[in-house]
Amino acid sequence: MNKILKLSALTLSIASLYGCNSESTDNVEKSSEKNQFALIEKVTLPEGNEICSVGGIQLIIGYDENNNNTLDDNEKTTDKSICNDGSLNKNGEDETLLNKAIVNIGMITKGDSQCELGGQDVIYGVDKNGNAALDADEVEDNIILCAKGELTPPDALINALTTTNSITEPNSTITIKAIVSNIPENSTFEWTDDKGNLLTPEDLSKPELLKVTVGKSEGTETYKLRLSTFDDNGNKSIQTKKISINVSYLKSEVTSIALNSKQVYLPESYQTKSISGDITGAVIYAKPITTNAQAKSIMTPESTELVGFVSERKPLNQGKNANDILLNTIKSLNTGSIKEYSKTVLSNGDIAASYNIELNIAKKPTDLLSDIMKKIAVNKIGGNIDTLIPAQSEIEKKRFQFDISISFTESTETAVITATLVTKDKAELYSDLIASTTSESITAPIGTTLKLHKDNYAALEQKTAKSDFLFVIDNSGSMSDEQDEISTLTTDFINTMNEAAVDFNIGVITTDSDILRGNGFTNDQAQIEIDLKPGINGSTIEKGIYFAEKALTPTTGTVALAGYPRQGASLSVIIMSDEPSQYGYYPKPQKPFDPNSNLFVDNQYKVYAIVQPQHAKYSQYDDLANATLGKSLNINEVKEYKTFVELIAQNSGVIAAGYDLSMAKINSILSSSIAVTVDGQLINRSKLNGWEYYPLAQKIIFTGNAIPTTGASIEIGYQYVEAQKTN
Repeated sequence: MNKILKLSALTLSIASLYGCNSESTDNVEKSSEKNQFALIEKVTLPEGNEICSVGGIQLIIGYDENNNNTLDDNEKTTDKSICNDGSLNKNGEDETLLNKAIVNIGMITKGDSQCELGGQDVIYGVDKNGNAALDADEVEDNIILCAKGELTPPDALINALTTTNSITEPNSTITIKAIVSNIPENSTFEWTDDKGNLLTPEDLSKPELLKVTVGKSEGTETYKLRLSTFDDNGNKSIQTKKISINVSYLKSEVTSIALNSKQVYLPESYQTKSISGDITGAVIYAKPITTNAQAKSIMTPESTELVGFVSERKPLNQGKNANDILLNTIKSLNTGSIKEYSKTVLSNGDIAASYNIELNIAKKPTDLLSDIMKKIAVNKIGGNIDTLIPAQSEIEKKRFQFDISISFTESTETAVITATLVTKDKAELYSDLIASTTSESITAPIGTTLKLHKDNYAALEQKTAKSDFLFVIDNSGSMSDEQDEISTLTTDFINTMNEAAVDFNIGVITTDSDILRGNGFTNDQAQIEIDLKPGINGSTIEKGIYFAEKALTPTTGTVALAGYPRQGASLSVIIMSDEPSQYGYYPKPQKPFDPNSNLFVDNQYKVYAIVQPQHAKYSQYDDLANATLGKSLNINEVKEYKTFVELIAQNSGVIAAGYDLSMAKINSILSSSIAVTVDGQLINRSKLNGWEYYPLAQKIIFTGNAIPTTGASIEIGYQYVEAQKTN
């Protein structure tokens, strides 16, 4: 006989729900909700059948996609059998398997590692001891049915799993922390390793913390948390989340945050705190965490200066790519004046941007972060989160720097957001940490293996490295102040190049001419300062790309005729204009300019654009910068010129004199895992006397007295995430 069970209850006795002798399915409960429930079709198996020789029950499971309360053939997804083992005969009475079989149903929450959209977990077995419940030793198996159609699963229970040692040495001990919303007392935490072995927390009063000792071999180990809880009505909710730990002798302090579909590796040793509400993610702090958190409030640790967050969410009607989501996300903020001053499209398609925030009324960093998170970190429109409580040491300020990166996966329509916030007066102090968090961090699928690689080089004579620069300066009537500002930064630019011991020359043209100013390319500081101020009597039709392209045309361009770029030299192009690119204006070129196919891209010339962000929709300056893996700066943010010019010099220096990370060409490098030795001696990362990594150039460069002697043996070890293969 066949019976139909609708999985809308917590625990079902197969017989009591329908009656042993009923053959009809007409009495199946009809739901008034739009949810699409799973159904079980029960088939009684007689003795002597090929599945169960002594008889039993077969459960055929699937989703009722057409809502006719029947499992049609095309809706059946799996089947399971419970065979009678003869243990149900007691005191001469035949207790049929039908009477003793029990099915437990738990609703799988959103964000589950097996079912991102939620679903149902069907556990079945035989109640052999007659206590009307399925004990652990009575469970036959479980079946996971991921949501289809309009099933509305419960909200996620686990916001994230984190560890500050996601890359750890063999045999070492680490702690995994579950960032969990407020959970009822009757919840159960079930930790397992990648072999399914049950793991017990060291402190049973803190089941969200798991201390584990990794294995002896290098590789990736995955740990899983299954969290179950019951609401006031007895309904069961279940969520499973996984985190990967990479075991390697190349140890580094890396904070890992496992979200729904992605695991984020932050390249510095951050601490995290849990936050409840409509969020999948965590708050991050650059200082050690204290233990004074309060229920429904998150206390910022004392002396914290940089705060931030990591979250994963759907686009929420804000676009279908990282750039559109970024633009609409920032538009949603209504806290004072927010000005973008820098933006980069990374090689993996992620977007990283920096903003200056100026408030009308001073706030503490944590209060401002709380406002921002409620706008852009939540996973549903109008969502809410716990209150963030400032530390007593925090000081109210009006000016802040906000940095953000967005990684968008089109196939799953998920955006991972990483952000930092610091008062503007402290931004320079934290510049390396900010850059590594929002420009060098890795976002990878859960369970991704970090692979180890080592590059070996014989040191070259660094002073022979060459780097050439072509500045394209707008000489129209509105550019006086900007020209003055950039010309004053010549000293900083030259000092940066000298620190890297790179031979450089600078040439300057304007947005209305391809003629080189002054004496052409030079490294004379006084002449460069003059060349960078071409005056304001030029054409109002600014054609920076057009004249740069014309000047750089091989054999016939003014740059080529001057003998540049020199053989073996890198070339960087810096275009500065407060108006859009007017490439197609008179004289018209033979064909429209394609930012992705041109001589800049073909010759690997890196382009930097100092322009107006509001022109981005119809100007091609920023498009060209993105296509060449350069960077854009807001021309109005003159206080950021110095940092930007130094960055250009550093990137060009590393292109000319740096050493490749060979796996960076197509893979994502975990920058904090980089270890550099020269003749076996470990060298520290330092801008002054050490080495630095530049992700835009995908190389490291030595600085100061750490520059190795010619012929020295250089070894660069690092870990990377292998690029995802596409069909």
